[in-house]
Amino acid sequence: MLGAVCVLNVAAQDCSSTTDADIVKAVTGKIDADRVLGPQAAHIIVDSVNRFVKLQGWTDTKSDFERLHDLVSKVPCVIAINVNRFEETIPPPNSPLRPQPESGCGPGLKQCGDVCIPENDACSFRTKSASDR
Repeated sequence: MLGAVCVLNVAAQDCSSTTDADIVKAVTGKIDADRVLGPQAAHIIVDSVNRFVKLQGWTDTKSDFERLHDLVSKVPCVIAINVNRFEETIPPPNSPLRPQPESGCGPGLKQCGDVCIPENDACSFRTKSASDR
């Protein structure tokens, strides 16, 4: 798992009316619209606290991770990106990021899409309706 926070430069932007919900909506919208990342949306979970975006889950490849990081870094008003609970590639089946067939997520975690996230974190998982496919 990566253990990093990337701080971005947002000094020139007016973000006084931008909420964390706005940022999550913008990021998830860009992921869903992306031809590479959209199909991976079930295992890319996005949260934002004080404009610090937290990614949890994984991408299928390192190049997909770089694509995701670039996409998030271009969303207006994002101050930083936390990838402490994010894998650049598919984690092994027994990873704590993945629900287990018999036991689900571990203590203190809940399932959000294909990912186990802390119980108190918001779940940004969204399903596409039949008309969106």
